[in-house]
Amino acid sequence: MAVDDLRYRASPGPLRRVLGGIGVGALVRSLGDQELNAAEPRVAWDTDRSARLRALARALVTDGRDDSAGAGVLARAAGRHTRELRRAAAVVRADGRVGEDEADFRTDRILRAAAAGVPVVPPTDAQLAWFRRVRDLEALPVDTGYACMAAEEPALLDLEADALHLGRSTPPVGSERDLGDRRRQEVLERATDLADRSPSPVVRTRVARRIAAAHLTAVMAPAVGADGVPPVPP
Repeated sequence: MAVDDLRYRASPGPLRRVLGGIGVGALVRSLGDQELNAAEPRVAWDTDRSARLRALARALVTDGRDDSAGAGVLARAAGRHTRELRRAAAVVRADGRVGEDEADFRTDRILRAAAAGVPVVPPTDAQLAWFRRVRDLEALPVDTGYACMAAEEPALLDLEADALHLGRSTPPVGSERDLGDRRRQEVLERATDLADRSPSPVVRTRVARRIAAAHLTAVMAPAVGADGVPPVPP
C-alpha cells in the first residue's frame, strides 16, 4: 500500500518475525498506543476487524445514524475489542482530512464515542459551515478554485505568473527541459511553503494544496505550437 495513504496492515512481516522474540511486540504496541491517541497519527496499523468497524461507522454516517444509538451499534459490533474502535478512528484521522471532510469528521467522532462509551458530540454550526466551504472549493474546476484561493492569498498570483513563464520558455525536449523540470519542482515547493505560511485557513487545507499543485502543473506544461515547435518566448 502506498506510503502516502499512511495505513499499514498489521501482519507478521519480516521484521516482526526476526525480532518477535526480543520484545518488538511490546515496542509496536507502545508506539501504537501513542498513535491511537494522536490528533493526526503519523502511522496507523489497520486490522481486518478495525477495517470492518470503520466501514460500519462510515455506513452509519452515510445513513445519518452517526448519533449515540449508532455508537451503540458499533460498540456491540466491537464487543470487548474497544481498542479496534480506537484503531479504526486513528486510521481515519491519519488521512489528515478530519478537519476538512464532514464524513471523515463524523466517522472519527462516532468511532471514538463508541470506544469510550460516551455520547456522540455532533458538529457545531460553525464546523458545518466550514465543511461546506471546503466542499464547495473542491467542487470547482481547478482554474476557478485556484482563482478563489488567490483572492484570499494574492501571492498565488505571483506564483502563477512564474509558472506561466516557465511553461512558455521551457522547450518540451532537449537539455533545457531538465533545467525546466527542476524549476517546476521549485515552483511546487514554493506553493507548499506558501500554503504553510498563509493566514488563510482555506489555502492551508489539503484540498487547496491539491488544487494549487494541479493548476500550477498544468500551467507549467511546456507550450507546443501546431507544428510541434515551442513558440519563441516574449
